[in-house]
Parts: sequence; structure tokens; C-alpha cells
Amino acid sequence: MKVDKSDFMELVSDITTMVVIQRFGEDTFEEVKIFEWHYETQFTEDAQDFFNEQYDVIETMIANKLKINLDLLASV
Repeated sequence: MKVDKSDFMELVSDITTMVVIQRFGEDTFEEVKIFEWHYETQFTEDAQDFFNEQYDVIETMIANKLKINLDLLASV
């Protein structure tokens, strides 16, 4: 089975985001002023750190379970 790298990364990111939201609840996101008239929603610093840690754990878990060699993922 051929797995597209961007699809795999999106799946891992979506699952990791769900885990982060469950962990941090209302403290998951913050509004950050980018320009005087433009704000963006992003993870809080603690939520981002947790996301980064969990992403690697979840990525490895899925790859191992499905026997996917991460170095050989196909890029489209």
C-alpha cells in the first residue's frame, strides 16, 4: 500500500490536535495579533510544546502499527 506523505502528516496532526484539545480544553488556543487589523488563532505555548511531543509519539505509533517506513513515504 502506498501512503502519501502529506496525507499521513495531516492524519497525525489531526489526531494530535484532538489529544491536545482534550488535555488543555479552553487553554488550548490563543489569539495572537499579527498586524494591527489581523489576528490569528494558535496553540498556547504549553499546548504547542505538548503537541510537538505527542506528534512524534503518535506518528511512531501509527507507523509501527501499520508497518509504514516513514523514510519511504511517497510525496505527491
